[in-house]
Amino acid sequence: MNISFLSIDDNKNNMGLFTPWSIVHIIVGTLLYKLLKLYNNQYNSIIWTIILHTIYEFKDLYFSYFHNTNFNIEKNKWLYYNSYINSIGDTIACIIGIYIAYLYKFNILTYIILIVSMILLVSLFTYVKYK
Repeated sequence: MNISFLSIDDNKNNMGLFTPWSIVHIIVGTLLYKLLKLYNNQYNSIIWTIILHTIYEFKDLYFSYFHNTNFNIEKNKWLYYNSYINSIGDTIACIIGIYIAYLYKFNILTYIILIVSMILLVSLFTYVKYK
């Protein structure tokens, strides 16, 4: 088992704290915090962003460690593996996104750029991994 700080992919043999998907988690943390900030104070927005992101990471861990005990990528390409190390990295990336959102005031163009970037990155990463 190899653990690296940066990795192109994350799997059981090569666990990566940060992967290309970390960029998406930064964007999600930024957008989710800003959205929640419309309806909550700063403290509640931070807490709820982390709670919602943690629920997402628990879903990843469930499918990686408990649901996919007989994992076969050839049978189902959409099943994947995320290590617990990567879940920690994704949560750190989300917190970085929250911090960016806290530091900067966004205009509508910034939101559009972030949403389009996230859609393009998810599409690109998914295409490259499952082509």
